[in-house]
Amino acid sequence: MSQNIIVERLRHVNACAPLKAYADIRLSDGILIKDCRIIQQDGQQAWLSMPRISWTPEGENKPHYKPLVILPKDLQKAAQIAALNAFTGGTDE
Repeated sequence: MSQNIIVERLRHVNACAPLKAYADIRLSDGILIKDCRIIQQDGQQAWLSMPRISWTPEGENKPHYKPLVILPKDLQKAAQIAALNAFTGGTDE
């Protein structure tokens, strides 16, 4: 089943961090996923990260992460293409 994914809102982040933007993505069945992250490490291609929570266990100094939304691979790929096209001003091809 083909998904028509719409990026409803894109907010660029002006920082030196790998976080480049936040995207709100609407799936064709009406589900809205807010605050997906567009990440780009130096010298690498950008990618889409679904919303997540983080916590730092007591006694540790590194955070742990857990995704809040897990999409099937084909839907994740379609969402990433739509978000990155909105981020770069590209097209769906």
